[in-house]
Amino acid sequence: MHPINGIFGTLAFFALWIAAFWMFGVALYGKISLLSRGRSESRVDVPWVRFRGVARNVVMHFALLREPYPGLLHLLIFYGFMVLAVGNLFLFGEALAPVAFKPILATTLFGLVALSKDLFCIFVYIGVAMAAYRRYIIKPDRLEGSSPDATIILSLIFGIVTCALFIDVFRFAAERGIHEFQDWAVISAWLSRFFTSFSPATLGAFFWLTWWAHLILILAFLVYIPRSKHLHLIACAFNEFFRNLEPKGRMSNVDIENSDTFGTEKIEEFGWKQLLDLFACVECGRCMENCPTARSGKSLNPKVLISDMKHHLIDMGPDLVERKSSLIFKYLNTQKLPIPIPIPDNEWKLLEKEGLIPIAKSVGAPSTVPETKTENKAETKAETKPETKAETEDGKPAAEPRKLIGGSIKEETIWACTTCGYCIEHCPFYIEHTSKILEMRRYLTLMLKSYPSQLKGFFKNVQRNSNPWGLGWQHRGDWASARKIRTFGESEDIEWLFYLGCAGSFDARGIKVSNALCDLLDKAGISYGILGKAEKCCGETARRVGEEGLFQASVETNVEMFKDLNVKKIITLCPHCFNTLKNEYPAFGGNYEVVHHSELLLKLINDGKLKPTKTSSVAVAFHDSCYLGRYNNIYDSPRRLIASATGKPALEMPRNRDRSFCCGAGGGRMWMEETEGKKINDLRAAEAIGTGAECIVSACPYCLTMISDGVKAANRDDVTAKDIAEILNESL
Repeated sequence: MHPINGIFGTLAFFALWIAAFWMFGVALYGKISLLSRGRSESRVDVPWVRFRGVARNVVMHFALLREPYPGLLHLLIFYGFMVLAVGNLFLFGEALAPVAFKPILATTLFGLVALSKDLFCIFVYIGVAMAAYRRYIIKPDRLEGSSPDATIILSLIFGIVTCALFIDVFRFAAERGIHEFQDWAVISAWLSRFFTSFSPATLGAFFWLTWWAHLILILAFLVYIPRSKHLHLIACAFNEFFRNLEPKGRMSNVDIENSDTFGTEKIEEFGWKQLLDLFACVECGRCMENCPTARSGKSLNPKVLISDMKHHLIDMGPDLVERKSSLIFKYLNTQKLPIPIPIPDNEWKLLEKEGLIPIAKSVGAPSTVPETKTENKAETKAETKPETKAETEDGKPAAEPRKLIGGSIKEETIWACTTCGYCIEHCPFYIEHTSKILEMRRYLTLMLKSYPSQLKGFFKNVQRNSNPWGLGWQHRGDWASARKIRTFGESEDIEWLFYLGCAGSFDARGIKVSNALCDLLDKAGISYGILGKAEKCCGETARRVGEEGLFQASVETNVEMFKDLNVKKIITLCPHCFNTLKNEYPAFGGNYEVVHHSELLLKLINDGKLKPTKTSSVAVAFHDSCYLGRYNNIYDSPRRLIASATGKPALEMPRNRDRSFCCGAGGGRMWMEETEGKKINDLRAAEAIGTGAECIVSACPYCLTMISDGVKAANRDDVTAKDIAEILNESL
């Protein structure tokens, strides 16, 4: 049976393919053009690690299978389509060159292809049924608000697979069991028995219609992909390859001295990889599953954030492409003029941003190049000149393009984030939600001075007294006056610097934790010292709320002081300090061995320097700190420490380890009012209390404060909140 008869059939076949590929290419080129508007980024280091990630998470679906049900259905559909693609090569080849392919159809190799195609058609059916059941029957809330693309794609997949299967069904029924590979295609052969009552002519017509329908559905699928969210079928592999390989807790650096602008205001000011993220999103909703803002009823939903940014990029696309194209055309054509033309300063800056300076220099007067200034513009509000509004050809003011910040993305959405990292940790294709939010915060803080009112006092306190409370810097070491603690640098034999951080030095509850840790270090015979009133804030919170200048000033002060004191090893009790000193200070010359107190204390127990002897009957639940767990992969040390100190494992909350629910304090939220939705710390405290715990243990002073407040809000005087150092100290 031959679906392509004569020259007209062949022409129609190739015409359809050419038209489909042309429409596919045009749409894909449009998306690539949008990516090219983004800022340049280098993401090609250690390629073997990147290829390994693609193999693990794209080919083998390891990341998707972290959630078995959706991971399995995707796996069935993905591999089913791969096998069907091979089968289609033979199908179309046989139609175009039946004489040449006839011997191939009788081979064992093709028999295996036919068998595999039949079996994997069933696998795809199972995957589609699972997807439909989940999307339309179970209806998980994280799929709410998703685009209708999934329904269209599932329908296309179902149609393609059905046609692929019934092409052979009708063929076998018409040829009455004499086809070359009928013995291999067991499912198609079995189904063909139900159609043997039809005449060969009728079955031939069914075969012809099914074959061409199969082709048209495949081409429709191809054309639709770059026009829908299913562009991720192409984008996810690249997004995986170009993922961020730096430590998860490290933010991008800014050249404070020489930059004219800070942060990101417009969509095209993001890096091209940040824009690629938008097309790699599958709208699966994993990012919002345990997102503290999404689950507490706040304006920030990471899935919606990425979707809104993608739609903004697409809406702005024609303007972005036209803007760069017009500049290139304009300045290339000026080369034909006999004399150079002046280039206005505002256009020069745009040329610089678009990477067209070499062309501009060849046609513009050198005197038009703006002088570079080196003043630190992060310390003062950026000066802005009034922009000349664009006009249409008839002289009327042109419509202003929709803003990203304050337009597509509300400012309160940007400020709601706790930077807990759950979204990035659980995105199967490594979309970087948090970095986008932090870049927009930088712009709001440094360029517009637009931030929550509570941060004004925070900035002033850190600038004047190097702590968020605004307490006198000279009192930072007062808590240690009753103890015999050496000051680091007073003797060369001091091995460790105990960097307390602001909470450990000024907060009443944090000071108790500092004392408990000092007790333990003394009992273990550890050589350590503190900085006392010389200690400064590490700058972590300032950076997360966009004040890069304040952060870098803190870093410069600390790195210089640590260098003078020859600091090599640092102990921290705050995961935020730990992450900053370990992962962000190296970019500024601060390279130290930094350990969190949970790691050090467990090592001291294992080495026999600390020997817990008192078991406890108190039921203890452990809360994972985001910056200790998700950002630095420290999950086991606190748990083993608790088990050693209490004689039994800690109770686990339903959301634990990498799925832990944030306390609500990160990203500077500790210092901002929580006026929208439910309080995040109340939700977490209620979850901990629900385990039956009498004591909720954490390894972070922020978490300790937030959980304590949550317990108080629940009116549970019978439940306490403690740090792991206190639990261990009580057991000795």
